[in-house]
Amino acid sequence: DTDNEYQVYAKFIDDAGNVSSSSDSLTFTLDTTEPTTPAKPDLESSDDTGFSTSDNLTNQGTLTDDIQITIGSLTDSDIDSVYLVMDNTDTLGRIELGVGNTSYTFTVNGLTEDDHTFKALVTDDTGNESADSQVLSVTIDTTASGRPTLDLKTSSDLGRLNDDDLTNDDTPTMTVGNLSASDSVIFYDNGSSIQSSLVDAASMDIDLNQLENGSHPLTVKAEDPAGNFSLTSTPTVTVRIDTDAPSQPNRPDLKDASDTGHANNDEYTSDSTPEFTIGSVAAIDSIVLTIDDQEIGQVPTGSSIDIVVPIALSPDGDYAVYATKIDSAGNSTDGSSLTITI
Repeated sequence: DTDNEYQVYAKFIDDAGNVSSSSDSLTFTLDTTEPTTPAKPDLESSDDTGFSTSDNLTNQGTLTDDIQITIGSLTDSDIDSVYLVMDNTDTLGRIELGVGNTSYTFTVNGLTEDDHTFKALVTDDTGNESADSQVLSVTIDTTASGRPTLDLKTSSDLGRLNDDDLTNDDTPTMTVGNLSASDSVIFYDNGSSIQSSLVDAASMDIDLNQLENGSHPLTVKAEDPAGNFSLTSTPTVTVRIDTDAPSQPNRPDLKDASDTGHANNDEYTSDSTPEFTIGSVAAIDSIVLTIDDQEIGQVPTGSSIDIVVPIALSPDGDYAVYATKIDSAGNSTDGSSLTITI
């Protein structure tokens, strides 16, 4: 018989063939039509942790938290029950769909750290079962990456020393190690997040956004695609940014012993390797004396420094000489020049 509404009633016939009147009729509906297949289950975006809210990779759904999975396209008016089946064997839930509802959200927890599949099916009020929905694959990942390492790259550690974390590079390059590809590395300045970068290697050199002058206690964490965070890098790398130029050094002064001839202050000399005094310096500075393409660098120990020209100046004539002061962060200022005559 085809699906339809039918009436059925009964009569008694005795041994003599007499037929009774009909009983009251019973009306029933024959329904063998399979319900519409429900939509593919969907992991709620708020539970899809990590970089993407649509990759079905999450660190939730274990014993400590829940995930929400929604079944949609429940459009048939005679739907009675909705089922959510995990890993093709475990029926996680059955609900009776209320009138007028076209979707239902299941709360799921207690999952193991693994890949899991979910499908849905429905039954109507006559017991017909729909075909299975498309399968949703969800990955549960609660394992964080290892603790990263952090260091100011030597080429960014400018100034006298390349290992003191004092620099005039206000967009310094940081080397981050112990990384896992596909993670994101997040930089923190004194505990506040300042920027992040996607990881494509086990070790990366990353340029920071511009930092203000001053001390910056920097750390990093790694975040994996599921949203798990590593431990904070140790130790904290305190990078000191100093972009202020130092004060101007004094003009070089030809020392009396090198200022030969009748007067010791006329800048005329026969000394082809003269000695100069430069004042207005400090022990934390470096001084570079420039004369005739010679650059002589020294570190003062007090407020002035004496520097001897190591290579004889030739031929005779006028030579301009000046000093450059370089502070510990690598900032420099030229002083005014002096002209001497050999």
